[in-house]
Amino acid sequence: MDDKIKSADGEIGEGESSAHRGADDSTAEIIGADGEDQIVSGDGQDDEQRGIKRLGPKKEDEEPKKESSMLGEVVQTLVMAFAIFLVVKAFIAEARYIPSSSMEPTLNINDRILVEKLTSRFFGRQVERGDIIVFFPPTIETGVPDNPLLQSVGGLPFLSEGPPVFVKRVVGIPGDTIEVKSGQGVFINGKKLDEPYVKELPQYDLKLMSDIGGMASTQQLIQPYADSNAPIVVPDGQLFMMGDNRNHSADSHVWGFLDKSRIVGRSCAVFWQDKWLHFGQ
Repeated sequence: MDDKIKSADGEIGEGESSAHRGADDSTAEIIGADGEDQIVSGDGQDDEQRGIKRLGPKKEDEEPKKESSMLGEVVQTLVMAFAIFLVVKAFIAEARYIPSSSMEPTLNINDRILVEKLTSRFFGRQVERGDIIVFFPPTIETGVPDNPLLQSVGGLPFLSEGPPVFVKRVVGIPGDTIEVKSGQGVFINGKKLDEPYVKELPQYDLKLMSDIGGMASTQQLIQPYADSNAPIVVPDGQLFMMGDNRNHSADSHVWGFLDKSRIVGRSCAVFWQDKWLHFGQ
């Protein structure tokens, strides 16, 4: 009986099997140093010399693709993180630091505060007397023109805000009549305001609109209502802001009323103070 070897597509005769055995004997499977299978012929020629095309990419071609893929993932992650940061900053909250002594003793230089925006934007909370507010001051105070784009994304380490933000306490709300008496304090609608948080009593008088004025941060003397002898009544949509360090604060007693549209948010927490580093001293 003739010997037969079955192939994938049928039967091969005895003569053919000898040829195949010869071909099998002339080749050997060798594991290369790099872990890849190589077929080397009996005459010492590798598969590239014999014109045999290897399956799959070469190892040296895979490395650039892996590095490119990793770089793309890193860039995508950074872009997404920055986008989330901007959304949180614009609609939820942001961090700010205190650069001056105008709010002492409540807030000190280099304190870090959390400024929340949720309650006013989404829950309809109105600004109340006594709130500590972060805001863009009037241009008459800073001399810096408004820039809506920078003001919307300002506060980043690599971006100027134009103008910078201030932080003060709300003293007067719409409809309030404001009067300040030197050595006594602030009077709202004829009644003295209880302010246990102030550093010291004011050493100036305010009764009429023309009394509002002083030295701005531009080192120029300003009097925004110089021609008005009307009492100081807070208009609709405006606020009267003052620093707790009454005699060292550029606030509404210098530059006048603050439009509510210039509010950034409400200070709701102090999350860092330099003095915490010296708690044992």
